[in-house]
Amino acid sequence: MSTKNKDQFAQAEIRIRATEYYIANIKTTTYKKTAEIFNVGESSVRLWVNVFRKGGASSIELKKRGNTPERKLNISQEKKVINAILDKAPEQLKLPFCLWTRESVGVLINDKFGISLSLSTIGRYLKKWNMTPQKPANRFYEQNSEEVKKWLDRDYPKIARKAKKEGAEIQWCDETGVYSRDQIGRTYSLKGQTPIIKNPSMKYKINMISTVTNRGQLKFMMYKEKFTSEIFISFLNRLLKSTSRKIFIILDNYRVHKSVKVKGWVKKNKTKIALYFLPKYSPELNPDEYLNNDLKQQIKKRPKVKTADDLKVQINSIMKMIQKEKKRVKGYCNTKNTRYANI
Repeated sequence: MSTKNKDQFAQAEIRIRATEYYIANIKTTTYKKTAEIFNVGESSVRLWVNVFRKGGASSIELKKRGNTPERKLNISQEKKVINAILDKAPEQLKLPFCLWTRESVGVLINDKFGISLSLSTIGRYLKKWNMTPQKPANRFYEQNSEEVKKWLDRDYPKIARKAKKEGAEIQWCDETGVYSRDQIGRTYSLKGQTPIIKNPSMKYKINMISTVTNRGQLKFMMYKEKFTSEIFISFLNRLLKSTSRKIFIILDNYRVHKSVKVKGWVKKNKTKIALYFLPKYSPELNPDEYLNNDLKQQIKKRPKVKTADDLKVQINSIMKMIQKEKKRVKGYCNTKNTRYANI
């Protein structure tokens, strides 16, 4: 027997033994423990067990090469797999994976079509489909994709048309908190030596509420207290005093934004202002979120603060600087997720 064939039989033996061990001890073991016992990858054990459950012992035995070539996906099957990967997360299809990997794609193919493919073959398919491993952007699990689509296709265009008709200005609003220790970022040091940064024992925080527009306007207000209806109304009053136009405020669904006091105030001022709410759990749709991120990145570049007042002065300085750069503020409305704000 050639060395290659010996290796193939050894791999098949490990595959069978690991699968049988997991099935026999399913109540007391895990994929991770089984993988450690047989010195293989956890994802491999998961894949073997799923293939075994679908096709039985024969599905994980060594297949003769040459005489029985590996089955291929037809065009229709390929399209279905591509659409599943692009439209759903594995857990939405009740697969025991968080992300799309070669292993999870293999289980998907086996579940849908009863076809067992090697990881290398799955890798070639992914390359053919122009798919590469990428770090995913975070989204809240509770986010409703249909609501997001409705916002982009119907709700916001309707708000934009109404604003144009009434001569109103659309502003995106959000709150954030900046801590003194937000200043800690990355710093250079000798390789293998972790640098030490000394910080005051006290941690300071300054809160801020702000709005941005797609024309590059920025307004903000800082406060130290907890965000309340009174603080929100105070900021809204400031906005009304800063313009003679009606204001449409777009913001998230935080409970203060919808409090009885706020609703009452808005009702009294309905000829001057209106509030509209983004889909739930969709901060990426709010341009003002990108201002908050910009602020926190700038804070890291400034000298360390020793008091809350120092932090407030720094925030004010950065915000005044950003406020003067209209092109920069417009950029918050021109990210992949906020371009809709420019219609």
